[in-house]
Amino acid sequence: MSTRLHRPGDVAAVELDGVVYVARVPAGSIQVLQGSAALIWGEAHRGDRPGLTARVAGQVGIAPDDVRADVDQFVDLLLAQGLLVEERSAPDLSAPA
Repeated sequence: MSTRLHRPGDVAAVELDGVVYVARVPAGSIQVLQGSAALIWGEAHRGDRPGLTARVAGQVGIAPDDVRADVDQFVDLLLAQGLLVEERSAPDLSAPA
């Protein structure tokens, strides 16, 4: 089973000059994501959750174990705030092995 993260329909996000502005619409407060927060936000949308830490670590050139706790904690915060949601899907069994 694969777990993917994505932005729900009631969340708007705009990236400008490496800074991401995220808010629940129409009445949520704007969250400003910079630096590693913006990197994690972007990578969260580019693959499955189990691979997220490795993707982030690869972007900054450090070992995944060195950032795993921080990445997991930040993603858990985004999930709790409703800015991201997790979707679990069964593996595609039709693809050749």
